[in-house]
Amino acid sequence: TGKAILSAEKDLKTATVNLIKKLVDEDSEIVSLFYGEDVSKEDADEIAELISEELENVEVEVYYGGQPVYYYLISVE
Repeated sequence: TGKAILSAEKDLKTATVNLIKKLVDEDSEIVSLFYGEDVSKEDADEIAELISEELENVEVEVYYGGQPVYYYLISVE
């Protein structure tokens, strides 16, 4: 989508969920969520659960990425 801002929220969880919902289309099957060193596994799992509830045809996988700068790296396939 180029350099457009796709989600801007005060809450990280809401911003991440909204972003993923915008990235997923009818051909999407898997969302991989890599959480960084400043994010707990519980927070990442909560986002995965919210996405799974809202987008029933998409599998969500959560991985520890350990990246120091970004809270999440997201891959949609």
